[in-house]
Amino acid sequence: MKHLRLLIAAAACGMIAAEPVRAQSAQDTARARAQKIEQQREAERKRALEKRFPVNVPWVLEDMGGRRPPAGAEATLRVDATFRAAGRAGCNNFSATMYPGREQTLLAGPPALTKRTCPAPIMAFEKAYLQALYSRPNWDQVGDTLTLKTRSGVLRFRRGL
Repeated sequence: MKHLRLLIAAAACGMIAAEPVRAQSAQDTARARAQKIEQQREAERKRALEKRFPVNVPWVLEDMGGRRPPAGAEATLRVDATFRAAGRAGCNNFSATMYPGREQTLLAGPPALTKRTCPAPIMAFEKAYLQALYSRPNWDQVGDTLTLKTRSGVLRFRRGL
């Protein structure tokens, strides 16, 4: 009988002790939910602040990594409203699917190129230009300047005609 009373008392103490644990767990869950909602709102705010990629605008490359294109090489870029990119890469023309991703990245599918051959400096420039375009660069537009930032450098374009 004495043991039974002790067991009942212990069980009662255990139940009393379990209630604060349950209450603490509910508070932790509520805090976690509130944090998740705040994180979602913050992500929505960031997306709202992101710029829209300028479509149907012709861009002419001013410099790549601080250097102008070689003489005789023109590099251009134009992305239409269906996110089809086209332009000149120095020697050859190119086209591809190109669209803006999150956090102002520029994503591109495989390019289609014409097969002209030009002098070696222009071909080297073309290769570097296309590699930069297809390296998931971050982009920004300020006024009439479009900037693409890659791991290997910065491409700076001006609005064309």
